[in-house]
Amino acid sequence: MQEEVDEVCDALTRGYLNLRLKPNTDLLADLINKANGLNAANYSAKTWTVVENEVIKA
Repeated sequence: MQEEVDEVCDALTRGYLNLRLKPNTDLLADLINKANGLNAANYSAKTWTVVENEVIKA
């Protein structure tokens, strides 16, 4: 009995961990707009470069 419960719990946990968000271009566009609205003066050159590069890749 406990063994069956453990197996089902493990299967459910694996299923939950394998969930993926559906790609959503609206969410991506919102993130890009937020990144484009940031002020470069508020960030170090190193971190700002990372943001710029990621926006370009997106």
